[in-house]
Amino acid sequence: MNDYHGISSLIEAAIDAESLGGASICVIKEGQVKLLTGYGADTVDSIYKVYSMTKLFTSVITFQLVEEGVLHLQDAVAEFFPEFANHLAYNAGGGVEVEKTPLTIQHLLNMTSGIPYPFPGSPAQRRMELLEADQIARAAAGIPFTTQSACRAMAAVPGGFHPGAGWEYGAGADLLGGVLEVVSGKSLDALYEERLFGPLEMIDTGFYVPPSKIDRVATAWHRDPQFTRVTQVETPIRDARSEDVLTFMAAVEKIDTAPPAFLAAGGGCYSTARDYARFLHMLLNEGELDGVRILRPETIRFMRTPQLDHAQLDAKAADGVGAGVPGYSYSNLLRILVDPAQARALGVNGHVGEYGWDGAGGNFCLVDPSLGVAAVFMMQNFEGAEPVLRRQLYKAIVADD
Repeated sequence: MNDYHGISSLIEAAIDAESLGGASICVIKEGQVKLLTGYGADTVDSIYKVYSMTKLFTSVITFQLVEEGVLHLQDAVAEFFPEFANHLAYNAGGGVEVEKTPLTIQHLLNMTSGIPYPFPGSPAQRRMELLEADQIARAAAGIPFTTQSACRAMAAVPGGFHPGAGWEYGAGADLLGGVLEVVSGKSLDALYEERLFGPLEMIDTGFYVPPSKIDRVATAWHRDPQFTRVTQVETPIRDARSEDVLTFMAAVEKIDTAPPAFLAAGGGCYSTARDYARFLHMLLNEGELDGVRILRPETIRFMRTPQLDHAQLDAKAADGVGAGVPGYSYSNLLRILVDPAQARALGVNGHVGEYGWDGAGGNFCLVDPSLGVAAVFMMQNFEGAEPVLRRQLYKAIVADD
């Protein structure tokens, strides 16, 4: 087995220790695939739900439309969903008031929108939780929802803060997906296939797993919180045409075999290590792969440029997700390394400008332009990444040859 930088040995050791059940990885350096392998119960062709790593696809599609002049970063969301005109936001005193700054596309990309995920936390998060429950109840009663109708309904939830006044890891990318449908006139699954997955020959990537490929779905695992030992679990299959469950901004353990009612631009896609690495290779090449141009080089450079101000960075450090990536700023649905010394708490030995993101199943990706490196690690564990292995892999991926 290829043991580039000792990576295979690290993963095999985790499997032997039963802290990991299955995984696959692809590492690219200076245009060459250095490692592409499956481990444990998984193979190199295993298909994973990538959860929030979907956000990178959404960012690229958004910037394609920006390059074409169809969309502008300072466009107000209300231009596409009028329900967001005079949108409310919570103020410091806990009351609500009309947003002082219009909610824009750039706010959605930077997680500075105040649009929350549905959690039992802040008042805004609890309001979003109630909205999700309401949408599911209506669907069960025969009132179906769509990506766009769910996005319109989000307008009833006040933002956690005024746009641009803070940072919260929330449903901005999912709302952005609705905007992309409106401006393109196409469903997200068709739009992403036409503009990204098809041109890059990402043949196993999309918003659902066709029934013909269901036997290739990666193994799923739960990890004991005390002993870190994993046990394999069943991953239920659902046909979204006959079962109405909102994939709305949250990790859903079921595997979709048809396009779900809500196409989650923030977390709904499936992919393989090989496919996702092709996408990362395009980013590493500043927008081009195998003669196919997806974005202009200057657009890629803008995407990976940190934009958060000091107040937003402070808010990120206080956020449950943002605090988990010390040393990173965040812009355009990407974490971007700005302080390697802080990031070493994560075992990150990368360089300023390294960028990427993670997924709820424990998968993660990175691009380090200074090294010419792109890598994706895939696993499917409902407690997230195996923390010791995660740190070891980061170090190994960016190690000198």
